[in-house]
Amino acid sequence: MRRCTLIAVLLSGCVTTEGARRVEPAVQTDLGGVLVLVDGTPVGRATLVIRCGRIQRTVTTDDQGRFRATAIPEGKCSVESEAAGLREEVHVGSNVLRPGSGVRIVVPPMHRVELEVRSPHLDGTVLLDETLPYAVTELGLQLKGRQLMVKDRRLAALAKLAVGQEFQHNQIKLKVKTIEARRWMPLRLRGTPRGLELLTVPFLHGAQVVRLTLATRNVVAVARCEGVREDLLDDLESMAATYGASGLRVAAILIESCPKAAEWIGRRSYPLLLGGAEALWALQARAGELLVVDSDGRALWRRPLQAVAPLEQAIAHLDRTWPPFAAVRRVSLSRASTVKAAETERLLSQAEAAIKSGKHKEAHALLDQVLQLSPDLAEARKQRALTKARLGDLSGAMREVTWWRTSFGPESADDLLDEVQRCSKVTTLR
Repeated sequence: MRRCTLIAVLLSGCVTTEGARRVEPAVQTDLGGVLVLVDGTPVGRATLVIRCGRIQRTVTTDDQGRFRATAIPEGKCSVESEAAGLREEVHVGSNVLRPGSGVRIVVPPMHRVELEVRSPHLDGTVLLDETLPYAVTELGLQLKGRQLMVKDRRLAALAKLAVGQEFQHNQIKLKVKTIEARRWMPLRLRGTPRGLELLTVPFLHGAQVVRLTLATRNVVAVARCEGVREDLLDDLESMAATYGASGLRVAAILIESCPKAAEWIGRRSYPLLLGGAEALWALQARAGELLVVDSDGRALWRRPLQAVAPLEQAIAHLDRTWPPFAAVRRVSLSRASTVKAAETERLLSQAEAAIKSGKHKEAHALLDQVLQLSPDLAEARKQRALTKARLGDLSGAMREVTWWRTSFGPESADDLLDEVQRCSKVTTLR
């Protein structure tokens, strides 16, 4: 009996010891720290997700970027923020309990890289900016996913780039001139813009990173490629030329790249820029809007581009609210019903003045602009025929006569031909 009792006690002891080992809790502690940009600026009101195995804690940073999570098991954990674009591993140990200790989580910087390029399409220097997800179109060169890419092929991780480093891909040779890791507050962690933010936003103009220069009043169209029409771009061109004397500035921002973008940029006298999500945030705009903006980048008026006559509505707003614009409008738009008509009238008037002054080359250039806006304007066609004759371009003059003959018949064309002969002092054109 004693033997059995002893065995029972021993067995009981073993079970108790094994049970204690199974339910022994892991060592837990608090995890504190601070979330900052690369320059030390605290990132407030950001949501962080802390994962340690199966345990997950969600915390929000205060205005100084500080956070604290309780009951975190010691060991490896990850700290993640979707809005800040970061995922960082930290080792949680008992040292985080000591006063002043904690982890410092840094939001990844956004890179700007200056490259020297040699290729059949482009020789020169280009700037790539990670906040602008667009490629240098001719090369397919861009910063994407923390990588330097060319035609979707990874050349190097941004973190491993070095000044002077060289790459070659097919016929493209690249050399890194400068690398800048810049602070960038992710958009979802920013508050509402209070003005001036638009002045610091980077844009692409061709292969160059530029800033938007603002005047006292600015008309800005924001659109995706499919939302851009040639007549809209033409009307913006006309508005810039007609009302430039008032100090008005005109710009268009595309928020995506497309094959036509390079063609559009090369043909416009006003800024036609590629901008990213940061531009939309600074303007508090959506794609497909027309805005009137002040010198600090604050939107004073906005309408959808799909609205009826949005540019005419913008003109009416400026006419009511901005005296310098109203003064110029009274002078230059007294008889014009549309922006394009106003610009056509203004250029034709200037061309006629140049003809009277004997400045035929200047007149010819102005008439070319008139006919770009209104190709079927008969008076401009006639004046260009006569101007070409004065400049000795008889074949060009005859092309205008041919257009006149098709449009108005042979008798009218013969009358114009007589005038061309007199202007050119040639009698053998028939």
